[in-house]
Amino acid sequence: MEDWQKNGSPPTIGRQMQEWMESDFVGRAFELHLIEEYIARLELRDERIINIHGTGGIGKTSLLGRCRTLARKHGARYAELNMKDMVPNPGQVYLRLLTQLGLPAPHTDKQGEDVWANWDIVNELAERHRIVLAIDHYEAAGLVDQWLREQALPKLHTNILIIVAGRYPLAGRWRLSSAWQRLIVPLPLKELSYEETCAYLQRSGIQQEQAMDAIWLRTFGHPLVLSLAVPLARHNRIFDPSRTLLPLDDIMDLWLQEITDTELRQLVMAASIPRTFNLETLSLLLENELPVTRFEELIRLSFVSQSSRGWNIHELVRETLQHSFRRRMPDTYDKLNAKALQIFSARIRNRIANKQDITQEVAEVVTFSDNPVLRAHFRHTSWSQNVIERFRPDNMPELLSYLERRMYSGKGYKIVCSDPDSATDFSYTFTAEQGLLRLKAFDIPGMHRHGAELKILRNPEGRMIGLLAEIPIHSRSLKHLTRAPVTSAYFKQLPPAILQSMRTSEEDSIATYMLTVDVEDPEDQELRSDMIRMQFGCMLSGRIVVTSPPPLDYYRMACISLGFREVPGAVHYDYDGVTPASTYMLDTRTDKIPELLAFLAGPQDIDKHVHVVKNNLPLLSFTQREQEVAERLIKGETNRQIAGALYISEAAVKKHVQSMLQKTGLRNRTQLAKTILEHN
Repeated sequence: MEDWQKNGSPPTIGRQMQEWMESDFVGRAFELHLIEEYIARLELRDERIINIHGTGGIGKTSLLGRCRTLARKHGARYAELNMKDMVPNPGQVYLRLLTQLGLPAPHTDKQGEDVWANWDIVNELAERHRIVLAIDHYEAAGLVDQWLREQALPKLHTNILIIVAGRYPLAGRWRLSSAWQRLIVPLPLKELSYEETCAYLQRSGIQQEQAMDAIWLRTFGHPLVLSLAVPLARHNRIFDPSRTLLPLDDIMDLWLQEITDTELRQLVMAASIPRTFNLETLSLLLENELPVTRFEELIRLSFVSQSSRGWNIHELVRETLQHSFRRRMPDTYDKLNAKALQIFSARIRNRIANKQDITQEVAEVVTFSDNPVLRAHFRHTSWSQNVIERFRPDNMPELLSYLERRMYSGKGYKIVCSDPDSATDFSYTFTAEQGLLRLKAFDIPGMHRHGAELKILRNPEGRMIGLLAEIPIHSRSLKHLTRAPVTSAYFKQLPPAILQSMRTSEEDSIATYMLTVDVEDPEDQELRSDMIRMQFGCMLSGRIVVTSPPPLDYYRMACISLGFREVPGAVHYDYDGVTPASTYMLDTRTDKIPELLAFLAGPQDIDKHVHVVKNNLPLLSFTQREQEVAERLIKGETNRQIAGALYISEAAVKKHVQSMLQKTGLRNRTQLAKTILEHN
């Protein structure tokens, strides 16, 4: 009672909820700093509108709650208008604003526009107090948008900061005027980082590292999904991804609220099949010419964004859509998957014939892989805004600066990723020394003398943040490669005749040695995406690619999953003098590309890669992966042994065994093994 009397307001349930929300708030340091700078020093700024935008559940309303606290901290008046909770007309907005600011409503019987055209009372308050006007759920503004833009906001005092929060950035007429552009500060919201997610979970009572990693991998740090995962983790003591199911259907309904009709919802489902899409891709996928107007509706959705290669659905939204699609319409889902794979395979063949880059198309094919390692690593792969460019001699000072930063970073790394289809998590930890091993073979003078090809990675600000180095194998480079640490092991085991065949001119070189691919922060998902992009550029150059990465599971599994095969007898100890490091080779010459694609895509590419098992039953169509499982099944290996040998999950092994049982009409794996052994 005493606290109530001191604060002047009763201890309501809503007030308690607000306190909990504020105590649970983590992250958004940059956004909060920017907003506070405007609240505290508005007179030094030209801008007057901060536009917070992001998909549903990303935390826009929670951030506005912190804006209220910041306004009070600096003695500003705060008013918040929720467009979702009011009749979207100017009169309602005007009266609600007056109520929020504690100002009297006009006493008049008039119903015309002039009732809410007089802003003198608000501006008089702004003369004495700074005002922060927050408008939430702006996507529901309707016709009020035009009134605010053309009549209300231009009349407000410059001592008023307006914060507009909604799913979409202010666009259309807001952007047609250069004056409006100068007034608006765009502030897009993304998911919480791994560190911010862990801080939130620890504050919520979840301390176990394994549980925090699992939740991070299931939520991508999305605030709303994260808040739903916490009580489940508390209840189950540990978040078991194979058993703990998030209520994603409810979240999907939130995301799809902005979709107006069934046809558009079906189009969104189809667009979730490829990682990147455009109008042409969707028309081919649906086997029907998609109207441009429909496509425009699709790409205007808040969870769809444009990239350099087309458009993408927000990854967590995409996975949730796919999960729902696969469960509700499995046959249609499988048909569209097969069709998408066919489309991208055809594009690869066409681009190879025209000697064009196929990196993007191969990255799409990998998303259909049956390998959980590939799916886990490519789950976080997107086409970033960073740029890959060829190294030039005048880049040498920044290359040396990059290497110096890396050498003295003194930081260990932890890389976590997961495959949602098989509920398999992968976690890799590197010491500071291990994090630098990929630079062990980076010998600048030697590479320069022997024709090394370097590529550097730049961020949008132009700073070097990564590199890739390879040396084409030919007469001029062989002497160096056969003697240098790391690379020499491969050439020592080659028969003289093959070694002699590699003594070609630079123009006729058919092989290359990929020395290193490195980024300054491997924990950053975007930079790991860039690492894969750079490697694909090397892998898909139409040559034989040889590489010997550090002897760590992360690199070994990555190589094997991408189709590299270990070279017998090419083991060395050059990284640390103790641990044996293997050498791997991948043939990506033009005639070998279909074989690589078949490996990457897995059993989905059924038309080309069916293995027939003949017996006294009807002919059986076993996929390539099922055949591999069958070969180990007849040896008596367990699911765990098969999974380890083929680098797939135990869940995937069970799925393949069940598929073979259905095809043969047999009842158990013993009968299946016996039948295969007798008739294959």
